[in-house]
Amino acid sequence: MKSAKTVGHDHCLGQNMRSVMRSEGFSRAQVGAAVAVAASLLVGGMWLTSEQRTDDEQAARGTAERLLSAASEWKRATTIKGCPTVSQLLLDRQIDKHAAADDPWGSRYRIQCTPEAVQVRSAGADREFQTSDDITLSQDWRS
Repeated sequence: MKSAKTVGHDHCLGQNMRSVMRSEGFSRAQVGAAVAVAASLLVGGMWLTSEQRTDDEQAARGTAERLLSAASEWKRATTIKGCPTVSQLLLDRQIDKHAAADDPWGSRYRIQCTPEAVQVRSAGADREFQTSDDITLSQDWRS
């Protein structure tokens, strides 16, 4: 069972941090330092998230470029109609067996073909296709 002080403290968590800390007997300097630390952690966390997102996007784009090249080569070299899957490219040794079949967020790359072009798509960070964060590359497979 929580003490009255703990229950009161839990109740105060949603209140302004300064008023809570002042009521607990912290000095203005201690409150200011705590606010500064919390703000720097928040900003630092946002920066790290942004850096990770950029790294993941670059990795996804690099893999998509390799898949696009391999799929275009597959289309030129085969008499099979249709479009290869990532698994087909692996089986036909168009890509290295250690190549990533999934994007950095865990979704399988999709390869789509038209009579003229090959398209490779990553679902992006939200893991949903056909949204604004998708990474999509395409090229004319005949050239």
